[in-house]
Amino acid sequence: MINTFRIAHFAWELKKPEVMEAFKNDPEAAMDRYWLAEEDRAPIRAKDLQPILDLGVNSGILRPLCQAIGIPPIVLAARAPKLAIFDADPKDLTSEEAQHRARVEEIQADLRLAGRR
Repeated sequence: MINTFRIAHFAWELKKPEVMEAFKNDPEAAMDRYWLAEEDRAPIRAKDLQPILDLGVNSGILRPLCQAIGIPPIVLAARAPKLAIFDADPKDLTSEEAQHRARVEEIQADLRLAGRR
């Protein structure tokens, strides 16, 4: 089973330039230093963080990991668990929330189209 605490801690530590550099130079050694098990490493190696998101790790915490493995962080926001802004009536949203909701829906549509190719 994926250890969300270890992955979140590792992702957070990637904000440190020396940890990011170590990961880029030798990903396996960097993951060893943070005690990531094989189950934890699989989504990172596959560049598919959806299983981690599905377990509830906040997409904001995963941003440095996205940077390290080359995934645009906005893709994670579109795949994250449903946010409260999606349950709200559109007339009750601020303009910023409405823009965010529209952008996430656009990315979700793009991801669905990409999956059909």
